[in-house]
Amino acid sequence: MLLILLSIVSFLLPPTNHASPITNNPYPFSVEGKYIKDNNNNNKQFRCVNWPMHMESNLPEGLSNNSISNILDNVVDSQGANFNCLRINYSVEVVTDPTVQNMTVRESLENNNHDIEFDLSKFVTGVEQHNPDLIDGPILSPLKQIITESATRGIFILMDNTVSVSSWCCSFVDGNGWPGDDFDVDLWMSSLENMARELISFDNVVAYSLRNELRYDESTRPKNRSQLIEEWMEFTPKAIKTINQANPDALIFVGGMDYENDWSFLNADSGFPIGDAWGNIVDELADKIVFEGHIYDWSGFGEIAKDCESFLAGVDAKLNWPIVNGKAFVLTELGNDLDSFDIASDEPINWYYDCVGQWVVEHELGYMWWVLGGSYYVRDDFAQSPSYEWFGLLNIEWDEWHNVGILQESIKYIWTE
Repeated sequence: MLLILLSIVSFLLPPTNHASPITNNPYPFSVEGKYIKDNNNNNKQFRCVNWPMHMESNLPEGLSNNSISNILDNVVDSQGANFNCLRINYSVEVVTDPTVQNMTVRESLENNNHDIEFDLSKFVTGVEQHNPDLIDGPILSPLKQIITESATRGIFILMDNTVSVSSWCCSFVDGNGWPGDDFDVDLWMSSLENMARELISFDNVVAYSLRNELRYDESTRPKNRSQLIEEWMEFTPKAIKTINQANPDALIFVGGMDYENDWSFLNADSGFPIGDAWGNIVDELADKIVFEGHIYDWSGFGEIAKDCESFLAGVDAKLNWPIVNGKAFVLTELGNDLDSFDIASDEPINWYYDCVGQWVVEHELGYMWWVLGGSYYVRDDFAQSPSYEWFGLLNIEWDEWHNVGILQESIKYIWTE
């Protein structure tokens, strides 16, 4: 059924308008209504994988397992999934803390300044073997190498501001949840500006996000939903302007409330007033703002069933404001356990992929898989290093696909461009 639906949708997309001059450079991107357009006015569906560099090492994961070149070759040769972009997750401190900024790759592993249980120096040998040109370079040199090599492969980049202090994300108590209460607003704004300026010369870095999974536990803390929305209406326009002033060409990805699971507070019947600053910036930068959301099976949208009806009704109730209002919308995280996925089975995990894929295709959305690699140098909520990632598309060694079935029989059909 999903394959039939996808085939129909591919023919229903509006024709590309080539009225503007055709160039060899597809960048920068812009927004026209619900569609993201390249520089030649072609529709661009974001079909991405998340590549984390926001944890304690402040380095892209996997450098000790495989070369950047080989990893990117896998992304391109994705068994029919047709990935065309990366969402790279970074921390505030990597572009604001002088101690971190002045480290080399080697120093970040050998002299890591985070209170973690494991010694990261054991990964130096692997980086020396697989990425020897980077080991004694600046801490951002691997990121820039990924961007440069991505450009030669036609891969574009979204930089995602994920956490303040480098660590695993996300919980209510990790110190990264809500601006002002959990992390410093001025430092956050500085990080948005600094990263946008740092990468402005890379044309294929087409977008920046404001912040990953804003969250606040109202059940245990003093602020109520009305106060949180009022604050969101204040800091979100400031963050958007910060990025736009640093790089006017960039798309800006904006997330809502509750772990990127909720845009319902913008509904006309929500009872919450729309702040002037928010209303003005959405109009002013309509050609640059992209709305984002996350869908996991634990996101609170309802129980997943084979017919998807109840689950997708829950998704619509929380996430459909941008869609019904004709805004560009991308699912910047979706994913599930690939150890348990078997295309031949008829289990809830398969229903998850079918339901999310159906929703993406129906609404002509982009999507981003969590996560690319099958391991982390360390994940601070796991008592192991390296830490295994069962959502990873690549295996623990980062050298082959973890579960080819998910690529060949599920992800490859989530295509709307």
